Amino acid sequence: MTTDQAPSQPGDSLRGALARWSGHLLLFLTLVGLGLSAAIWRRFDSALVLAVLAGIMGQGLAHQWPGLLAARADLLLRRAYQAADQKNLKRALRLAHAAWTRAPQGTQTQADSLAMMAYVRVHQDHGAEALRVLSHVPEDFVPPSSSRAEAYLLTGETALALKWAEDAHAQRPDPHALHLRVKALLHLRRLDEARELLVDATQEQVCMDAFHEFQRAALEAGRLEEAVVLGQRGYEQQAYPLGAWLLARTFEAMGQPADAALWQERATKAGFTDKHALPLTEKEPLNPLELDVTPGARQSRTWIVTHWALATLAGYVLGGLFVEVPYSYLFVTAPEPLGSGSALVHGLLFGAVLGLAQWLVLRHQVPDTRLWIPVTALGLGIGRWAMHQLTAFLPPTHLSGSHTITLVQYVMLTGALMAGFQVCLLGRWFSKAGVWPLAPLLGGTLGLRIASGLWRRVSYAYEPSFMMYVPEVLINNAMQGLLIGIAEGWLLSWLLQERSRRFPLPVAKLFLLEPPHQPVAFRPPVLDAHTLPESLPLFPMRDGVLLPGQVLTVAPAPMKSVEAFNAALTGNRLIVVVTQRDERVEEPAFEDLPTVGVLAFAYPFQAPDGSTQTAIHGLARVRLEAPVPHATHLRVRARPFEEPLPRNAQAMLDVLRRHYHAFLRAEPGPLQRRWMFLTLEDPRLLADFIASNLAAPVTEHQAILEEADPDARTRLVLALVERASRGQAQPSA
Repeated sequence: MTTDQAPSQPGDSLRGALARWSGHLLLFLTLVGLGLSAAIWRRFDSALVLAVLAGIMGQGLAHQWPGLLAARADLLLRRAYQAADQKNLKRALRLAHAAWTRAPQGTQTQADSLAMMAYVRVHQDHGAEALRVLSHVPEDFVPPSSSRAEAYLLTGETALALKWAEDAHAQRPDPHALHLRVKALLHLRRLDEARELLVDATQEQVCMDAFHEFQRAALEAGRLEEAVVLGQRGYEQQAYPLGAWLLARTFEAMGQPADAALWQERATKAGFTDKHALPLTEKEPLNPLELDVTPGARQSRTWIVTHWALATLAGYVLGGLFVEVPYSYLFVTAPEPLGSGSALVHGLLFGAVLGLAQWLVLRHQVPDTRLWIPVTALGLGIGRWAMHQLTAFLPPTHLSGSHTITLVQYVMLTGALMAGFQVCLLGRWFSKAGVWPLAPLLGGTLGLRIASGLWRRVSYAYEPSFMMYVPEVLINNAMQGLLIGIAEGWLLSWLLQERSRRFPLPVAKLFLLEPPHQPVAFRPPVLDAHTLPESLPLFPMRDGVLLPGQVLTVAPAPMKSVEAFNAALTGNRLIVVVTQRDERVEEPAFEDLPTVGVLAFAYPFQAPDGSTQTAIHGLARVRLEAPVPHATHLRVRARPFEEPLPRNAQAMLDVLRRHYHAFLRAEPGPLQRRWMFLTLEDPRLLADFIASNLAAPVTEHQAILEEADPDARTRLVLALVERASRGQAQPSA
């Protein structure tokens, strides 16, 4: 599937459908308002007629709603295609998923949405997930064969990939289909058939990626003459700098430095350097913590402030309409004054509405926010109860006359108590959560002042009555909710940014070009990797050392290790990995383990034999502080491993690249490793990557892991490279 395969054109534009639906909604609300007014004035016959008309209009609105969703789905799908064309795969996946959820069942839009999601998953190197998505395409719609071929290539089922690639090539013999066939044949080591396809291809079917794939495969297989012939033919058709670069490497391997220098000069003139040499067939795997693509999981400051302000505004308006107005009516009409218990119930209900509205936004930004609703409700309930004891003589939201200053104090104290409860929860995620009460204090006070001024301007011409009190409450709450929401949203975005700056070391990227296999139901949480929970499961490894960025397959044997992995996989999937000092100890105590380990991400994956195994991806170094007593499994408290930024980062990068490149030139290993290290721009990550790819005793890898000084760590890694280079030279002698 390609992004130029546009989805079907919508039968009804979103703008037209929304205009009609909005007009009907306005008429419906008008009928409801007239009906309520008639009921208040005891015109029950008119109210009944208006209620019937409003019911008919509401039924029409319900019938129009699916058409509005379908038009919205078409628009979202078109935006997904635009995002994919712009190489913004995460946005494309979010938009395609949103289109799929809104599209009616069994429609072309739904099928196109699923195909688009599979297309993105393929280009994110998640073949198993792409196949799972394609399996949900309705039977009446045939998904693109090219998407299936690419997905099967990623899952390693090359024979099925070749079958679907041939089918795609038969349906549409374009360059993309030719590339898929060549790629599948090369995976099956059928270089002769791949070469014949490229030789027989017409000018319209030529795909330069296929020529480059063959050049790489022929170079890796030692068929240098064929790599030169096909490489030169491809370069004659389209002078791509990557082709020139590959020809330079081929002539270099053939021992022809003059030709190698010529082709290298052509590549350099085109602006192509070794940094651009990452193989097109091996896309860089995504960081597991970047795989969350649920709609709305965005971290931009504008998104947070806008959505938090709208959520708080909605919470205050709905709480005022459905909680505060009935409470005030009871307050005015009750034969006896209401007690503090009613104020507590009023605050609990209002806080629950507000907390629910805010939780819908907060759950996308921080993990485990289930307590936000009860904490907000409890804080506002206790605040209203406490203020009732002090201001029982004052109606809760009376904004007129000389009572304004007293009510400002009421709002400030109530908001401060509610924010104080929220700080207790926010403190679990943010170290600077103590500034949170400033937002409701400032926003509530300013909002109340503005609402009081507005109401005095519009209410002087009307006789005081309870019905005039309803718009007073709505204006008051709307202004407070908007300003408090803006202030809290800005503070929340600031706290999120401050949290991301806690560690100077960036989260490591995956160093493994080919992960163990595709994960099973792999959906990491929305979690900042730099934030450590209070305690974490612990896994002591008997042999080997996990470094940041490295991916290892593990098989925990002791029961406590199994329980630790179960706790990680059922929770936030974070686990601390350390290496035992003595591998003979069956169940080591905390004192038997090193004090430095790695914060890792655990996830299950499907093995070739069909079994489900577990892999761990190292993220960042951590320092173990103390064990958690009386835990059912191994659990520790850990803190960040502070690392200073390198003083001479670029010089360190150049030294590491030069030495490791010299080692790889003489290594007979996979060709892909020759380019992966060129994409790393942080010398600390590069040092970890090189160390993870070199065989060394456990003690030396552990020393590299525990070394905090980047310069000293670089020297240790360079010593490993030098020793590995000497080991290469000895057998050849």
